[in-house]
Amino acid sequence: MSILLIVCACIVVYYKQPLVGSASLTDENHSDDVTSEEPPVSHVVTGVPYVGQSTNFYCSYASTTILLLFQNCTTSLSEVLYLSGIGYSTVYLRIPGYPRSILPSIVSCQSPDTLEFLANLFGLSFELWYPTDEPKESLWDDYWSRVTTYVADGIPVITSVDPYTLPHLKSYIPPSKEERHSGHAVVIVGFNESNNTVCFHDPATGYWGDPERGTYVYLSQDIFQDAIENTTGTQYLLTAFLQNPTVSSFSQEERFFKAHERNINIMRGTFGIGLNGGQYTGMWSLRRFLGDLRVGVSRRATTVSQYSTHPIDYSVISIEKTNATQYLYNIKDKLTNDRLNEKCSREIALLEQEVSLWNQLSECCTQLYSQSQDRVFIGTLLFTYPTTVQMKVLLRLLLLTERAILVNALFM
Repeated sequence: MSILLIVCACIVVYYKQPLVGSASLTDENHSDDVTSEEPPVSHVVTGVPYVGQSTNFYCSYASTTILLLFQNCTTSLSEVLYLSGIGYSTVYLRIPGYPRSILPSIVSCQSPDTLEFLANLFGLSFELWYPTDEPKESLWDDYWSRVTTYVADGIPVITSVDPYTLPHLKSYIPPSKEERHSGHAVVIVGFNESNNTVCFHDPATGYWGDPERGTYVYLSQDIFQDAIENTTGTQYLLTAFLQNPTVSSFSQEERFFKAHERNINIMRGTFGIGLNGGQYTGMWSLRRFLGDLRVGVSRRATTVSQYSTHPIDYSVISIEKTNATQYLYNIKDKLTNDRLNEKCSREIALLEQEVSLWNQLSECCTQLYSQSQDRVFIGTLLFTYPTTVQMKVLLRLLLLTERAILVNALFM
C-alpha cells in the first residue's frame, strides 16, 4: 500500500505550470466554452467502464484507460502502459534533499507530453487544468464549477485525491498513529448538488479484488473537498479526453510502432519529458548513478551515506519492465512482418534480462542498508565496499543491455 500512496503522488508533481492542452483542436479550456448555461442540479455519466489498477501504483494509468475506453477506444491498461513509455524511462535525481536513486517510469511518463501523445494515437483531444495565482478561498468553487460543467456535458475527468481521506479505502489501508497524506488518481463521473455528493470510479479497489466497491462510489462533497485539498499530488487537477472529429485514430499496429519509436528515444535519454535540472533520464540515469558510485571518495561517500539512511527498492522498475515484456508478447504475434516479430522476441529477452538485473540491484541496496546500521560512517564505507562494487557491475550490465535494446531497435 505504501507504494501506491507515495509513488502515485509523483504522477502530478512535475506539472510546473497551468496546462490546458489540446491535440489538433484548440488552446482554449473546454469548460470555459460551455458555461453559457447553468449546469443541472445533478448528473451522472452512465456507461463509464471500470478498470482496476493491476499494481498498487498504476492508479493514474488505470484512470487514463477508463477515459479512453469511455471514448470508444479499443485499448487496455496493458497497452496504455506501453504507449506511455512504462518500462523504458528511468529518472535519476541528483537534487539536495533527495536520495540518489533511480526513479521508475511512473514518475516521468504521466506527463502532458504523454497525454497529448495518447490523444493523437486515439484521435482525441485532451485537456489538463489546475489553478494558479487564484485566491485560496476561490479555488474549490472554480474547481467544482469545472467539474460540474464537464460531467453535465457527459465527460468524466481524472483528478488527484488523498486516499487516506476516502472512507471506502479505510479497510485496505493499514491504520497509523501518525497523520498521513498522499496522492491517488480517481475518475469523477457524477455529482448531486441537492444532497452535496460526488460520484467517482476508484481503480484502487480493483487491485484488492473488489472492483464493485470502486465503481460509482458516492461521497459527500465536504469529504471529497478534503481529499482534493490534502492530496500530495497537484491539488484541483483535472484531466479529460474529448472527441476530435478532425483527427483520425491509428490502428493497434500503428500505435505500437509509433510508441516503440518514442520509447526507444526515451530509453536513449534524447526525448524530453518535461523535467527540470538535477534530473537525468533514460540511459543517462544509469550513467550518472554509476559515476556517483565510482568517481572520487567524496562522491561515493555521499551516495553511500544516502543509501545507508534511505532503504531503496527497485522492484517497481522490475515490474514495469515485466509489463513491457507482457505487452510485447501480446503484440508480436499480430505483426505481419517476420523480421519485426524476431526483433520483438529479442527485445523481450533483453527486457527480461533487465528484470533480473534490477532485482539483483534491489538486493544489493537492501544489503547496503543493513550493512550500514550501527556502524560509524568510516566503517560503513569500508564494510560496504564489496556491495558497491557489485552495484557498479550490475549498472554496467544494465547499460550494456539497454544499448543492446537500442541496437536491436534499428530499422524496426
